[in-house]
Order: sequence, then structure tokens, then C-alpha cells
Amino acid sequence: MIVLQCAVAAEQRQLREQLRHPRQHRLGPYDLCQGTLQGQRVALLCGGVGKANAAAAAALLLQQRPRLVVLHGCGGFYPASGLAVGDLAVACEEHYGDEGVATPQGFRDLSQLDLPLLRTPAGCYYNRFPCDPLLTGQLAQSCRTLARQLGCQVGCGPFVTVSCGSGRDDLALLRQQRCGGLCENMEGAAVAHQCLAVGVPFIEVRGLSNATGNRDLRQWDLATAMQRAEQATLAFLADLPLLAQE
Repeated sequence: MIVLQCAVAAEQRQLREQLRHPRQHRLGPYDLCQGTLQGQRVALLCGGVGKANAAAAAALLLQQRPRLVVLHGCGGFYPASGLAVGDLAVACEEHYGDEGVATPQGFRDLSQLDLPLLRTPAGCYYNRFPCDPLLTGQLAQSCRTLARQLGCQVGCGPFVTVSCGSGRDDLALLRQQRCGGLCENMEGAAVAHQCLAVGVPFIEVRGLSNATGNRDLRQWDLATAMQRAEQATLAFLADLPLLAQE
């Protein structure tokens, strides 16, 4: 089973419409919908907005030992990324952007404080959590093919997960420079963290709805961003058997 997780129901509308042989049941406080998409057995889950909701939902579903977790939805791009509204972004790693301490000398992250969030036989993890490299490459390849059809761009790089979004230009610039981030969201690092803890592969794709920085909702396009993230997820699922054989 492949888990397709998002934050809100609007980010899975197209996937649920195309789901074959749907079966819906409750998993704790969540409505879980299982079936097939592009020939793959999937489970669709809306885990809620923010790190706490996303981690709780992922932790519960990971008890089912899925083959893979794909997180998808909207994100805000950092202006220095070279991306634009309607583009796609694929995460190579997730970064907790505001776990640490703000000091007069600047922000200190958890590695500087020697406070790991996760200890594994492979080592300690602080603010940065990797995505599965092979599957991320396959996802990026599927997204590039789709982007040529849609006339948009694809970026692949670090994502930054925050509790307080960068709604000011100075904050967006500071976070982008400190984390080397491509785009910003509110759930990714928490799900990557949970997946790494139990050894389940994790990948993430987002449609870009807005630039980070001073908020101007007139420049946002949530509908297109959500739709393109779903299209990218479907393209990846369709390509997965072929790519796995290469």
C-alpha cells in the first residue's frame, strides 16, 4: 500500500474522484479511503494542517507498514528559488525551519544546541530529514515530463517546514539563506521524521501557490497548485512500475 497524505480535503479532490474500488473506514479520528490509482494500491489521508496534525496522522498510519508515503499539497516558494506560481517542487530533504532558539547573535538550530529529534543506528537527526533518494529521482522525472505538458517548471531541493509562515520579505530571505530552501510548508518535516523513525520511504511534491514574503493574496493561485500536485502524484504512480524496472 502507498499512502498519499495531504493537509486538507481540497488537496485530494481529484485523487478521490479517480480512485477505483474505494473503501472508506475510520482510522482513529481520520477518514481513510483505500482503493487503486494507476494500478497501485493506495490509501488517501487528510492529516490536517501543521506539524502536530501531520505527525499524528502519519504515525497512526505507519503502523500499517505501508510501502511508501507520498506527501503532496501546496507550498510557497522562496523568491530566490527561480520558481513561480503554478510550478512544481520536489523535496530532496525536509528541514524543520523554526526548531531551535533565537538569540541576539542569530538563530541556533538543534544541531548547534546538540538536541537531536531522532536517534537511529545510522546516527542522530536534528533539523534535517532526508527523502528517499531513488524514489525522489523517479518523482522528479515524472514531474519533469508532466511539466513539459503543462508549460511549467520543476524545482528539486530542500523544503522548509515551519509553524509560522514567512509572511514578511525579511523573514523569507532569512529562512531561505539559512536553510537553503526551495519552498516552505507546514507539514513535510514532521511526516519525513515519522517515516525515517520506522524505516518507511518518504517523498514529497508540492504545487506552488504563492511566493513567500509580504502577503498579497491577489497573487496566489491555490486551485492550480493543488491540481498540479495531484497531477504530479498521479504521474508518479503511473510511472512507478516502469521506473522500478529500470
